[in-house]
Amino acid sequence: MRRNRVRQKLSQGSPVIGTFVGLQSANVAELMGHSGFDFVVIESEHNALESAEIEHILMALGNTDAIPIVRIPSSDKVFIQKALDLGAMGIVVPSVRTAEEAMKIVSATRFP
Repeated sequence: MRRNRVRQKLSQGSPVIGTFVGLQSANVAELMGHSGFDFVVIESEHNALESAEIEHILMALGNTDAIPIVRIPSSDKVFIQKALDLGAMGIVVPSVRTAEEAMKIVSATRFP
């Protein structure tokens, strides 16, 4: 299993640098992944990326050192689990307003 170096660096108090990709191009994402970023966030909140496109981008980022993260459209458990099933090593959830909501999101990342 691939090690999450973003998580490792953050636990050591080290900074991490990343970028967002919102294009439907796995090639662009792969180039970004080879550009020295610690992580690349695939933007699916503000665009119409389909699951297959996200999966292709995740596969392309798998060939790089950058950790693939997906910003999902909402905190719905379906979006959380779909992103993780496709291969994301992290998620960004928009508009989290309470600690209770954050705990539900964390719970949704765990598979029974």
